[in-house]
Amino acid sequence: TSPRHLCLSPDGNYLFASLNGEGTIAKIGLQSFGIQKIRTGSMPRSMVLSEKGDYLYVVNYGDNTVAKVRTDEMTVVDVVKTENNPIGVTIDNEERSIWVCCYSGCIMKFTDPSLTPPVKIIASSFHRIPDRFLLADANMDGKLTADEVHQVIDLFLDGEELFEIKNVYKLIDYYLE
Repeated sequence: TSPRHLCLSPDGNYLFASLNGEGTIAKIGLQSFGIQKIRTGSMPRSMVLSEKGDYLYVVNYGDNTVAKVRTDEMTVVDVVKTENNPIGVTIDNEERSIWVCCYSGCIMKFTDPSLTPPVKIIASSFHRIPDRFLLADANMDGKLTADEVHQVIDLFLDGEELFEIKNVYKLIDYYLE
């Protein structure tokens, strides 16, 4: 079954597991130990639950998609194409955005305005992080020094690369965590 990722529902009653090998997502009742499975795509990997736990967003590595699953019924309500080999997903509840990263170095942002059915997820923008930005962490320790941050910001301010400044801040915040 090759479990890949786990998410616990906000109420603590369900555990969701991506089963990469069989291409399914399992919903496990922690009281009843009942299991429901659903196919979301080929090779499901990372997942994230909406704030209320009513939706699960799953990246499918094998067919380059992100799927939206209604958790109460365990049904796929939407599937959207991504760039090659999506590997990570997170949600920004304030902006109602789903962020997907791919092995190619791409970060994609999808918007789900109300996070209630039957809203479709919409590709709102696509960002490719420039290689120079990925290489900003010169010593590869996962942390950016002040000098490294300044170099990255200088690239964007000089207009060499197109990238929304708020995403620079989000990436800097990520490195600060």
